[in-house]
Amino acid sequence: MTLAEYTDEILFSLGGGYVDIEIEKDIPRCVNRAFREVKTYVTTPAYMTLPYATSTQGVGTTLDLSDKNVYNVIKVMRPDSYNSMSMNTLDVFGLNLTYSAITNMDAYANRMLRLQQMNTISTDLDFIWDAHTKKLSVTVNPPFTNMITIQYIPDYKDVEEITEVFWQDIILRLATAYAKQIIGRIRSKYTLNSSTYSLDGETMLSEANAEITEIRTFLTTNDDLIFPID
Repeated sequence: MTLAEYTDEILFSLGGGYVDIEIEKDIPRCVNRAFREVKTYVTTPAYMTLPYATSTQGVGTTLDLSDKNVYNVIKVMRPDSYNSMSMNTLDVFGLNLTYSAITNMDAYANRMLRLQQMNTISTDLDFIWDAHTKKLSVTVNPPFTNMITIQYIPDYKDVEEITEVFWQDIILRLATAYAKQIIGRIRSKYTLNSSTYSLDGETMLSEANAEITEIRTFLTTNDDLIFPID
C-alpha cells in the first residue's frame, strides 16, 4: 500500500467526506508513526547473495552492508545451500535433511544434534554483525567460495516497503487508532453545554486508547524476534 492509500482508508474509516476531520492533513504522520512502531516486529527474513573473497589461509572478510538496509543478520550460508538445497558437507541443514531421511529421527532433535556437531568440529561461516557500523565479518573454511548468501531482517525505511498484507493491516489499524486518539483529544477539549448536539470526543478517545493497547499487546505477545548470538 502507498502512503496515499493508507490515508484514504483512514479518512474513510473516520467518516471523511461526510463529517469534518480536524487532522486530515496530518493523517500521513499517523501512518508513519504506526510504521515506526510496527516495523520492529516485522521479522520475515530476506536473502541476498554477495561476492566474497578470502585468503588461502581462511582469513575472514569484512563486508560493508551500510548501503543494503540490513537491520540484523540471522544466518550466513553458501549459495548452493540456499539456491538448490544441494547437500554441502558443511551445511548443517543439508546434513539434517539427509540424516532425517535415513533414520526417520525427529526433525527438531536431529537438527539440534547436527548443529552441536558442526559447532564442535567447524568454524565455517562464523560471523560477527556490527549493527552500529553495518559491517559483517565472515570466516569461510575450505572449500572456499567466492559468493555467500545472507539471511537477514531488512531495515525498513518507508511504509511502502512493507508488502505483506498482514503487516499492512496492523499498520492501518494502529494508524487509525492514533488518528482517533488525536481527534478525540481535540473534540473533548471543550464541552458544548448549551448546544443542541454534542461531540464524540470522549468516545473516540476511549476507543482509540483501547485499540492501541490491544494492538500493542498482540504485537508483544506474538513477538518472535530472536537475534542470534554469534
